[in-house]
Amino acid sequence: QAASPKISHSSFEVRGIYFALLTIAAAEFARIMFGGWDYVGGMQGLFYQAPSGTMDLGMLRGDARFYYFVALALAAIGVAGTELISRSYWGYVWRAMRDDEEAARALGVRTFRHKVLVVSISAATAAVGGGVLGLVQGAIFPDSIMGMAISVDVLIGPVVGGLGTAFGPLVGSMAAIPLHHAMGALGDSLGLPGLNSVAYGAVLILVVWFLPDGIWPAIVRLYEAIQLPARGRISQLRKVEE
Repeated sequence: QAASPKISHSSFEVRGIYFALLTIAAAEFARIMFGGWDYVGGMQGLFYQAPSGTMDLGMLRGDARFYYFVALALAAIGVAGTELISRSYWGYVWRAMRDDEEAARALGVRTFRHKVLVVSISAATAAVGGGVLGLVQGAIFPDSIMGMAISVDVLIGPVVGGLGTAFGPLVGSMAAIPLHHAMGALGDSLGLPGLNSVAYGAVLILVVWFLPDGIWPAIVRLYEAIQLPARGRISQLRKVEE
């Protein structure tokens, strides 16, 4: 009797651009599904009471300043966690998978298991951010939580700031999101709808053309270029004094 063929996890893996397209398709499927689900309000969304003016840390209720410090604490935790992971065994394995997945698999790395772990951690952090966003808005709509716009907002930060860095997504978001809202307000005042999308596209083209690694790596390189000559002069002065 012939042995049954063994099916490996690699047979079900989706890589590269296909993984990104599948992720966007999954988000769009979820938006359509929740948009037709009457239990959660459908396209009208789910409303709940979110009183302002009183702070309750246990229930995450408060005014705008309270939510600001909550978001600031979450951002600090996210950056610190990303930095710790990047310096750990997982960080080295994930960078190896990013650079050459076939070589990592040849060295014994179980890429499918690590991909599941990466997606799980990303989904958990996104769920925390989405929960805080729902509390700030006071309502949850399928388009505002699962629409294409928020998917672009989530992706634009790491791409502009620098993929694979701890501070890159934060710097990219601080640069791109305010520009998005400013261009949207300017477009509304000038009667030019969609100006924010044009600004997003222009920023992406400029970053990819001039700073392919992102803004944060360029800042780090500039800082090192300034510091190295200064350190050289300091060392020379110390040698002269000795």
